[in-house]
Amino acid sequence: MAASVAVWGLGFASTNSMQQVRLVGAAPALASASVSLNTSVLYIGQAIGSAIGGLLFAREWLYAAGYVATAFVAAALVVVVITRPRAARAAAAE
Repeated sequence: MAASVAVWGLGFASTNSMQQVRLVGAAPALASASVSLNTSVLYIGQAIGSAIGGLLFAREWLYAAGYVATAFVAAALVVVVITRPRAARAAAAE
């Protein structure tokens, strides 16, 4: 379990920095606004995840937490695939 948490933590910590670099590179003039909005949305996501986890814990549905987390990851993947630019989709298809 400790190894899994360590891998998850390393992946999460590096992802935020990469997102911010891409946001700054995409629109340098709006860097402060895009990075602050990105950070705010991350905090909102953490709050929602904590609330759902707390609800599951309070109701003693500990085994359901893994399934709920899997559903959120699957939903995130669907959103990523749907919102990819068309050029990236065409290049990936080739």
